[in-house]
Formats: sequence, C-alpha cells, structure tokens
Amino acid sequence: MDAKLSDFKQITIWENRRRVKLLQEFRSLVTEYFENVTHGRLAGYVESDRAREIRPEINKLMRSTKEAVGGARLTPYAFDVRGGRQMRFDFFSDIFRLREYNATEQWPVDLIDRALGIYKDDKGRAKFRTFNPFWWAGRIFGWVARTPFLLASAAGFDTSKVEKSVIGRIIRLAVWVAGAAAAIVTLITYSKS
Repeated sequence: MDAKLSDFKQITIWENRRRVKLLQEFRSLVTEYFENVTHGRLAGYVESDRAREIRPEINKLMRSTKEAVGGARLTPYAFDVRGGRQMRFDFFSDIFRLREYNATEQWPVDLIDRALGIYKDDKGRAKFRTFNPFWWAGRIFGWVARTPFLLASAAGFDTSKVEKSVIGRIIRLAVWVAGAAAAIVTLITYSKS
C-alpha cells in the first residue's frame, strides 16, 4: 500500500473521530459529485457546474482518505481484466475514471462504508486505549526500542529489513526491556524519596 498511517487498533479516540469525520466528508462529496455527472458517450463523465466545484475538494481529501482506508486494513485497489491482461486500478486515484475500468461509482462508496464500520466498531476500544496509562507506556517503550533503528535510518541506512528480522526484533526487545527496567527503577527511587 502506498499510503501509510497507524493501524486502527493503535490509535486514540481523537484520531478515530478524526478519521470517521474525514471518511464521512469524503463519502458525502463523492456521492454528490456522482449525482451531478452524466455518462458521456465514451468512457468518461460529463460534469455539471456543481460537479466541477466538488472535484477539487475531492482531490484535496483524496490522499488522507486513502490513508484512513489503509489504516482500516482495507486495500483501495481492484483489478480489471481486459483482452486477457489484468490491470490494477486505484479507487481513489482513478475515481474520476471508474467507467474506464468497468467499475461503478458505488465501489469507492462501499469501500468507505466498510472503513467507517471498522472505525465505528473500534470506537470503544479506542476510548479505552486513550485513557489507559499502560497503553501509553507501551507506546513510549516501543518508540524507545525503535530509537537505534531511527538513528541508523537518519544516518542513511535502510533499516526496514533489519528491523523486521529476528536480530532486529531481539535488539528492539532488549532496548524495550532496558527502557522498562529503567522506568521501573526510576519510579521506585522516586517513590522512596
């Protein structure tokens, strides 16, 4: 997936609400856009004045909407088979060319509805995560554990494969445990004084 955003199971209630609002706004614009176009003789659309006004708004929200859909673990891609060859197309990047791929205007709306359902279903868990100090501690320790890889990446090294390898995971675990132990020792020392 091109767009990268935190997984829906790793976000706070505020981010959950932001994504729901974004998806609802994008869905509303897309629906209104397609209500204001007619099908041309060829594969394209004939836009009314209102559709031409909406189009830039859709384009402005396209990237963040695609990221929110990816964050819901959904893929915005589909395949169209023509003349024996398979063509991949993106519901968002190609939203104004859906007819060229024999796709209906409902496909991106359905994808957005699925993402909305995922975020709305996770709302209670997002609220729990947001106010759970252990979740925040885990996030902080996770970030600290990634620090060696972030530093190496800043120095110009490609750390993506190393970080996912067994050795990389052992390094992250060791740094995480060291960070957690340091935090516990600090808390015990602080509580004694």
